[in-house]
Amino acid sequence: MKSPGISIPNQFLNFFSSKVPDVWKAVDYYRSMRGTPEDDWDMRVFMPTSAWEAVIERLIPKSPAYAKGFAAKNLQVIGAWRPTQDILRFDDDFYTMLTKTPVTGRLPAEIIGRIPAWALYFETRNLEVEGRHYDGFFAGLDQSNDREQLILRLHFVALQNMAILPFMLPVGDWSVEEAVERTNEQQRNAMKRLNMEMTGEYTRVADQGLHAALNLLLYVCSYGLDENRAYEFGPGIRYPQPVRIKRGNWRLFPPPKPVIHKLGNEIGEEARKYNERTCAPRPHGSPRPHIRRAHWHGYWRGPLNDQDNRKFSLKWLPPFMVGNPGGIPGHPGCEEERKVG
Repeated sequence: MKSPGISIPNQFLNFFSSKVPDVWKAVDYYRSMRGTPEDDWDMRVFMPTSAWEAVIERLIPKSPAYAKGFAAKNLQVIGAWRPTQDILRFDDDFYTMLTKTPVTGRLPAEIIGRIPAWALYFETRNLEVEGRHYDGFFAGLDQSNDREQLILRLHFVALQNMAILPFMLPVGDWSVEEAVERTNEQQRNAMKRLNMEMTGEYTRVADQGLHAALNLLLYVCSYGLDENRAYEFGPGIRYPQPVRIKRGNWRLFPPPKPVIHKLGNEIGEEARKYNERTCAPRPHGSPRPHIRRAHWHGYWRGPLNDQDNRKFSLKWLPPFMVGNPGGIPGHPGCEEERKVG
């Protein structure tokens, strides 16, 4: 199903909106109850899956259980995208550099928690995940039913056949691979409770496509949607507020059209200029110029004797030439300056 002139995320939003009549009025009412002892959740989560399940059950009670579950899980992140409708479009060369950056070590949970909206949509380029190509992905935060576990949802989408591949990654002090295995283990336990056998259809894999998507997300969580200023510990996060309408009801209205953010243009342009240059002559005895690949650099800020005010930051360092006096893509300084900064 393709609709020329309508963005891909909006086509998926329209698809689910049509399947669940009056869903947005019901969601606005349910969210107005947030903060009560009966139901509360993290403010970074638009609405957790358990709340979506309650709304879907009330609106389409006669639908099959699998259909209600499918709608609730996908609306959790696609519905969270509706209030801001941010579409992230990366410069081609910058996209290539960023998505090839290794994501090693533990997931930076604190960084992921700074996602600058309830949900975002990322445009991708020939992104392959688990053997299929996808046009982009939604990213947003969810919570477990007991509200103890923060969950990162990545829903990869392709217009062809309206395909959706969901990933749920528990956010914590572990690697990407362990997060995926934790999700698979939860699925296995759920299948056992239903006396069903776990199959490959339900098993997620931490392949290169997943790592590429995480790189895009981590960059935005680290630098925000405005590249002229990096967000530090929360400023810049957009949570639209509902407005009061007649009869005292509160409604959260979407923007008239999606907001497209173009990211990485400056670094991409510098990289293209860099590739066109020849290396400058080397002084005698200096190291041979070579490219250092892009990588993530994490560091702590704040006084050592005040742990409560120490904050973790993450910076993406683009590929750069070591031993080249002509500068490096994305940064006019040298390797030593990077270590200090």
